[in-house]
Amino acid sequence: MDTTNVFTTRVTEMIKQGYRLNERQLRALTTNERPALDMQGKTVIEPNPDPKPYRFQDGTPGAPTGFGIYVGKSGNSFEIRKRMGERVIRLALGSVDDMTIAQAHEKARVQLAYIMETGGESPKRRDEQIRRETKAKHITVRECMDRYIQRMEAQVEAGKRKANSAKAIHNSLARLARDEVGLADVQIRDLDQEQIARGWNALRTSAMLKSNRIPAEIKPLLAKKEKWWALAVDEYTAMGLSGKYIQRAKSAGIEAVEHTFADLNRSIELVLRQERLDAQREGRKVVIEHNPVEALFDLELWRGAKEKREHYRKAQVRNPLGKEDGSLPAVLKTLVFRRNLQNKHNAVAVDYLLLTLLWGARRNEAAQLQWYDKAGKDDIANEKVSWVWLANTPEKINPTTKRPGSQVFFHDTKNGEVRFLPVAYFAERVLIQRKQDALEIEQQLPTDLVRAEQGVREVKKETNDYMRIAKAQREVHRVEQKAERMKWVFPARSTRSKDGYYSDSKSIIKNVRVDAGMLDLRQEIDVGLTPHDLRRTLGRFAEALLTGRIVSDMLNHKVHNGTANVTDLYNEQEWGVLRDAFAKVEEVMISTSPRVWNILKGTDRPFLDEVNDAPPAVHSGQRGRKIKDDSEEE
Repeated sequence: MDTTNVFTTRVTEMIKQGYRLNERQLRALTTNERPALDMQGKTVIEPNPDPKPYRFQDGTPGAPTGFGIYVGKSGNSFEIRKRMGERVIRLALGSVDDMTIAQAHEKARVQLAYIMETGGESPKRRDEQIRRETKAKHITVRECMDRYIQRMEAQVEAGKRKANSAKAIHNSLARLARDEVGLADVQIRDLDQEQIARGWNALRTSAMLKSNRIPAEIKPLLAKKEKWWALAVDEYTAMGLSGKYIQRAKSAGIEAVEHTFADLNRSIELVLRQERLDAQREGRKVVIEHNPVEALFDLELWRGAKEKREHYRKAQVRNPLGKEDGSLPAVLKTLVFRRNLQNKHNAVAVDYLLLTLLWGARRNEAAQLQWYDKAGKDDIANEKVSWVWLANTPEKINPTTKRPGSQVFFHDTKNGEVRFLPVAYFAERVLIQRKQDALEIEQQLPTDLVRAEQGVREVKKETNDYMRIAKAQREVHRVEQKAERMKWVFPARSTRSKDGYYSDSKSIIKNVRVDAGMLDLRQEIDVGLTPHDLRRTLGRFAEALLTGRIVSDMLNHKVHNGTANVTDLYNEQEWGVLRDAFAKVEEVMISTSPRVWNILKGTDRPFLDEVNDAPPAVHSGQRGRKIKDDSEEE
């Protein structure tokens, strides 16, 4: 008889045949051995010719029907096997190391009784239901947030969400886990209205103490008050606050708190929905029904839209630039006159802010732009990169989009949808400057690389000092990195930049605020300005000049369903309307400063009278100097 068939027959006999082993033998049994019957019918242990996991029936008197032992590579366990019609239920009872044979028999009888009573339902299912029910009953804030984070990360992985969405929830959980807040490890069922309100207030104070918009000396004074956001005006005044600084103090930390508890609210709702589905499927009662965060609505702690708008107005947090108050021309002049100072040290930052204004781009959308001719063709085709294309003539057709004229494509926007815009006249002029600067640098790079490599050779000839050699080699690396960064429209200055492109405009914006008269603490002048305020500025001018959906298209984009090609975003007529709209709005904005107009324009645009447009004062630290007008005498 074939050896394989002999072994198969032997295994089948073992499963059917009962063998009587004591507990010591069961625990010592391995896959290298197997039970067998001798001539007298007694159980003996013999070598196993095929040392694979196997099963056998327990021959101990009183053993339940279907009770047996599984011998595996990592240990042995008791199990039961029960046939119910055409279906066979096999259930592990536990390790032979953890219970006696008598205990295993008793557990088997209980499980078999359950199987019979339920008409064949596996106890595993019952145990899993009990586990889910118990977990739902005792779930904590942290566990709810973790589930929400997992869901968001799955959506990020699928390309349905941006990575920042999951990161924001991580940040919310970290705030709830702060010692002074102490909500992360509280069970949801134990949260009551008082505890929720206490956590809200504690987080608000914690966020206030970490805020960079409140003077450091004021923070501890506020923290001493139980509800420092609801003090009388004279109490704030006694601390040295006045005007909009009172509004900033009253609202300090509130946005962080609202975001955090909104994330917690959504996390709990996610868990509640899953618990309702589980309970309905398992035919049991819901063990957790109420979302305790709803207490915040009853307590009216959330701010409404009207209240937020009033805060932004009083605190001067949102500051779109305008013509009437002189803020837009002042900022434009500051930017343009700063561009070429210090050997064009600020050129990248200035161009970035100018284009943020002219395109209404969100923060960091424009930062990742690559030159079209340097980006990978596959990356462009698959919309994996943001790019800028400069057309030789207004009628020149882009090979990817099939649309005429210079254009910009943002692949990574805040809401995950693409944004595709025409580049109008003044934005194109800024990009041409940007391109010329890049070409000058690129032309110099081969010479710089040869010089750096020669420097390494000369140092190696002179010395074996690894420090000097490493320094020379770093210069080669710096030049190579600089060459790699030239694919970016806004390359980073520092070789330490992780991404290689410009990413932080805080420093230059602060200097612009000083130069434009928006920041002078000695005069209690502190008008905020952010890249998003530049986007709001485009919106303000567009709404004043245009009507209909075109403003929405300028600030947002044509709805992108995730499958349409970029060529489908705008038809030829819509593209022409959009080009005209951007051209009209940017001309009005740039013309608020004739000096800026005259600097940026080409010979194809008229020269504007600068008599009533004073030159800016460009500051260095606490000192400033006025840019001399070309018409003034030396």
